[in-house]
Amino acid sequence: MRALVEKPSSEDAPSNLAVLGRYIRQAKVPDLLAETSAGVGGEIQLTDALDALIKTGRLNAFETDAAIFDCGNQQGCLGANLAVGMRDAGIRKYVRDLWQVLRSIIPVNY
Repeated sequence: MRALVEKPSSEDAPSNLAVLGRYIRQAKVPDLLAETSAGVGGEIQLTDALDALIKTGRLNAFETDAAIFDCGNQQGCLGANLAVGMRDAGIRKYVRDLWQVLRSIIPVNY
């Protein structure tokens, strides 16, 4: 990994990889955040501090094929909750039963 970019457009993205937001961070990251200028959206971005860490030292990462849910929108939040809920047998049964009820009351072409 040579660099991190916060929310690039698809045309400007340097790769097809994404940072999923789960970190075991090094102790120097808060100091780097304190030195980081506002970036995308006028906010100080952790991505920019981690990019600075890459330039001054080392950042470990790994690739995964895990499901990704963007909890910044309703669909992603619902998907994440369903994915976690479906791990539990009782909730899984409830969701399946609920789906059957919903299918009976929602028009087919909805």
